[in-house]
Amino acid sequence: ASWLGISLGIPTMGVAKRSLLKETGMPPEKAGSALPLIRAGKLVGHVVRTQTGIRPLYVSAGHLISQQQALQLALQLRGRYRIIEPLRRADQAARQYAKGLSLPQAVVLQ
Repeated sequence: ASWLGISLGIPTMGVAKRSLLKETGMPPEKAGSALPLIRAGKLVGHVVRTQTGIRPLYVSAGHLISQQQALQLALQLRGRYRIIEPLRRADQAARQYAKGLSLPQAVVLQ
């Protein structure tokens, strides 16, 4: 996320299904709950519950965005599924492309 943001000069954030860091806890089970990820005294991201009772996501700032903005955006972009909606749709399109199927029509937001 950071490299793409720097290359294109746009704000980016990272969202992952699994943490690359050793977890220190989990947020409450309720959707919208978040737990800060602190390493060496510095906030490096959040563990975010997008759905009640479902495994959380790991959200971090990328480029031109703060940790708090990344957290707020992830919560705003959550839908009916665990994965935030833009990533879910990108994953679906990539799977279709890999199967040799045509890609869905893209909508570019400005």
